Amino acid sequence: MEELLKNFCKVLCRVRKESGRTQAEVADALGIDRSVYAYYEMGKVAPDLPALRKLLDLYGLPAEMFLYPERFNGQPEE
Repeated sequence: MEELLKNFCKVLCRVRKESGRTQAEVADALGIDRSVYAYYEMGKVAPDLPALRKLLDLYGLPAEMFLYPERFNGQPEE
């Protein structure tokens, strides 16, 4: 489970940066505080299912992108 969260954090950070959004912009889109979103990227907390669905919709990504990042553009960035 720890590896899954680690990969999730890396993918989340990568897709945010690739989209040109700031943490504050993503947090606003999710309706959460920026510090909560930062915790998502650091792996301190995981988003609940409604927040995860909003993230997927925001980025237009399939859930598999976060579960199996190696299937999408190789391994997550370090």
